[in-house]
Amino acid sequence: MKYTKDFPSFEEAKEAFVQTLSQTKRPGIDKVLKYLEKTDFYTAPASLTGHASYPSGLLHHSLNVYESPRSMILATDPSTDQEEREVDEMLDSAAIVGLLHGISLTNSFMPVCDDNGNVTRYTYNPDRLLFGPNGVESVYILQGFGLKLSREEAFAIRSHTAESLNPKDYFDAMAMVRYRLARFLNRAYRYTVVREEYPG
Repeated sequence: MKYTKDFPSFEEAKEAFVQTLSQTKRPGIDKVLKYLEKTDFYTAPASLTGHASYPSGLLHHSLNVYESPRSMILATDPSTDQEEREVDEMLDSAAIVGLLHGISLTNSFMPVCDDNGNVTRYTYNPDRLLFGPNGVESVYILQGFGLKLSREEAFAIRSHTAESLNPKDYFDAMAMVRYRLARFLNRAYRYTVVREEYPG
């Protein structure tokens, strides 16, 4: 499913997000979900003027990024119990990194409304000080709530915005070489951004 400004409803999108993460049963995920309820995550845009730059754009963007690796994993055909367990573990990892890679964007944008209360654009929140780049900040936030991330998951989130699978940044480059999940997430992120910026 592709999540857009007009489909599905806010309630359906939020339910899909919360349910998917809850099903991972990852230690710390309950604290993360409680934190999100206190922020603007579900109503915030994913960017200021680019991809999904509309109310609830961050929620839709996160779900869209998750759908790509999820589909690739579900396309596999496990033939043994061990392979089935590995698929389940990969699906959990895809949910964690796909849905939470942009958690650092919470409370980053401020809506500007017209006289009727409709959001017309967004500005940066001047009081929001990031610990580091988007991916680094997201890892920092998640681990701060005790969410147990594997090294592969942490690197996947850290490097999800790398400009290509052969980035100039040393740490991004190493993440792409060593971790399949990092490559999956990076492809999904870049593909989703293009689809959201150029929906036609």
